[in-house]
Amino acid sequence: TAAIVKTQSEEIETMRQAVEKLGGVDATFYDMMAGDMQSMVEDTKSDRDFVSLMIPHHRAAIDMAKLAPGRTEDFALLQLCEAIVTAQTDEIAEFEEWLKK
Repeated sequence: TAAIVKTQSEEIETMRQAVEKLGGVDATFYDMMAGDMQSMVEDTKSDRDFVSLMIPHHRAAIDMAKLAPGRTEDFALLQLCEAIVTAQTDEIAEFEEWLKK
């Protein structure tokens, strides 16, 4: 949905800014992530396939975001991770409801 795209775009921008603040990440990391996401989209044959792949993707993001407390003192990054857990948990519920239809 448009709300998911908006939320994800905002999260990505906040993470990009945090990475820059921390000195950056090797560009190959971004290339790898972009390639993984692109192949995920290209490999889907239907909306159902795409949603089925997004659920584990979101679960992985939640697991990673839960690692932030105790690993960083950056308030903005901690807030972002908390927002990721909340938003992506809600989005998983939306995806699961959609799959039931």
